[in-house]
Amino acid sequence: MSKMTEKVALEIAKRFLKGTEGFDVKTLENYKDNFVFLAFPEGVTGEINVGLPIYVLIDKLGKARYATYEENYEILKRANPTEERLRRKRMKRLKRLRRKRMMRKRTRGI
Repeated sequence: MSKMTEKVALEIAKRFLKGTEGFDVKTLENYKDNFVFLAFPEGVTGEINVGLPIYVLIDKLGKARYATYEENYEILKRANPTEERLRRKRMKRLKRLRRKRMMRKRTRGI
């Protein structure tokens, strides 16, 4: 298959999910030269928590597969950059507090 379009990739994703009826498919931005589609149950709104998202990746050759755990994490991280920024900020603060405690322990011993 040469020059895969988003429309063709969407049809491949729908065929890939055919056994699991009752799913809607939403197109996301590409990830490492793969088309990315988010599959979620029909009728789900933003207020309902249905667990981890299901990502379907389709490569240039038209092969569809589910995203691995690591790919899921990367796609989620890209989708919510503020959450990742906040996590890094918390980690930096934690590191600073640990360093402060270590310095306090060292100075008490003197």
